Amino acid sequence: MPLTIHPLPLSGNRFTRAYLQRDPRALAVLGVDPYQPEEFDRRAEAIEREFPRERRERMATFLEPVGSKAQDALRRWVEEGGAMVTTGQQPGLFGGPLYTVYKTVAALALAAQLEARWQRPVVPVFWIASEDHDWDEVATVHLLTPEGRPLPVVAPPADAVPRPLAERPFGASLETAVATVTHLIVEQPFGNSLLESLADAYRPGRTPAESFRRWWAWLWRETPLCLVDAAHPALKAASRAVLRAEAERGAEHARRLRAHAYTLRAAGFRLQVGLPPHASNLMYHGPDGRERLYRRDGEWVAARSGTRLSLTELLRLIEEAPGVLSPNVLLRPIVERACLPTVAYVAGPAELAYYAQLPPLYDAFDLVLPVPVPRLSAVLVYPDTARELIQLGLRVEEALAPEPMARRCWAERNAPRSVQERLGALRRSLVAGYDDLADAARTIDPNLGAAIARLRNRALWTTTEAERSILRHWAQRQQDALRRLTRVRAVLRPLDQPQERVLSPLPFLALDGPDLLIRLRSAATWPPLA
Repeated sequence: MPLTIHPLPLSGNRFTRAYLQRDPRALAVLGVDPYQPEEFDRRAEAIEREFPRERRERMATFLEPVGSKAQDALRRWVEEGGAMVTTGQQPGLFGGPLYTVYKTVAALALAAQLEARWQRPVVPVFWIASEDHDWDEVATVHLLTPEGRPLPVVAPPADAVPRPLAERPFGASLETAVATVTHLIVEQPFGNSLLESLADAYRPGRTPAESFRRWWAWLWRETPLCLVDAAHPALKAASRAVLRAEAERGAEHARRLRAHAYTLRAAGFRLQVGLPPHASNLMYHGPDGRERLYRRDGEWVAARSGTRLSLTELLRLIEEAPGVLSPNVLLRPIVERACLPTVAYVAGPAELAYYAQLPPLYDAFDLVLPVPVPRLSAVLVYPDTARELIQLGLRVEEALAPEPMARRCWAERNAPRSVQERLGALRRSLVAGYDDLADAARTIDPNLGAAIARLRNRALWTTTEAERSILRHWAQRQQDALRRLTRVRAVLRPLDQPQERVLSPLPFLALDGPDLLIRLRSAATWPPLA
């Protein structure tokens, strides 16, 4: 029996929820409606004109096809033109949590849908955010133990300098992390093939970016996916114009962002990414690691080290050594869109929220904003977990609720019927008795009906309190079932967080193999284009 894929609505902050519910305020802020297929059409027409054959050939130098299907897709794009659907993530340990897979399958599905719609090449692209420097964000992943307990697997860096993930290698303890994964999945049907590829990709001395790139290329080798490493020299050279414009016109960009932030707040939404005074959208890679540059007294100053650069020095670095500079979270999508014909970006909830801040930057660079499309959100259910849910009498959504609500739902479903029947009879009796009393009282004074209705509601409330007390005491005597519920929740909502944000895909892939990726891709199609 295979794993069950249970799709869920993508959760997020207020803007993300509003955008996905087609709230006119959110759509107006972004200027795009992802539920209108024509939005994709208009962008494709505008974007394709920006990429003549010669430019497509240059861009292809930093796109890495993961296999023969991807090579064919990239070749067709170079020869015929077309568009791209992109997504991306930091290079998480062993592929990171499940949502990285969900982003990838959603990009693959959307690219296939658009290619079928237009009969033109549409290449799915995964952007490896290798210039990010937050090691803690990528160095830990959780796998389930045989007892159903989330086990953290950690791989520390070789040194303490906060350099980009493309430059900072794993330490020797990576071997311990690989050994832990081996112990947990080696007995599964597809465990050995996964472990061989992991051992080949993840070795001490390699960076998270290189390891992730090797592993992701192997995992998606049967798809048309192409990879982009943000630190690739050809991409860095292609991004010079964006970095130069930020250096020369950064103050203007900051003013535009602040003005749009006012519009965003006026519509009832908050900023996902803060806008500190004098901060630029450029990051400097120096001896002390990756630092944000600030504009001060006509110079550019690195946040931690205090390194000072004149505009002339900064522009010279951009021309001669663009690898020592990188875009921050707001400028990165601009670099991507300037270098790739991105018609749609598959985003997680936080990305959808910060995309709401980006329209003024796209305008400043005279670029068409891609359509932000939500990634797949789902929970994977093991066969054993599915059986336990049936035994508990719970649906997946009920088991995912906050623990007190999940327990109460289980208790209501499983408490002795005699208690439920008597409570129901008591409530019906109270309603009937108070209604009769109210009818009689109204013959004396019509106003008495409302007062008696309040007394009736108070009496009904006491039955609810009695029910809660009975269920609580009954549940305390059902320890075996409660342990099963705890075990189920540890799989579906580990550490009381969404499964897709905590658990590694490795145990699930070890059980179901390539078929899981195929089924996830089918679940990730964008309904408005179906």
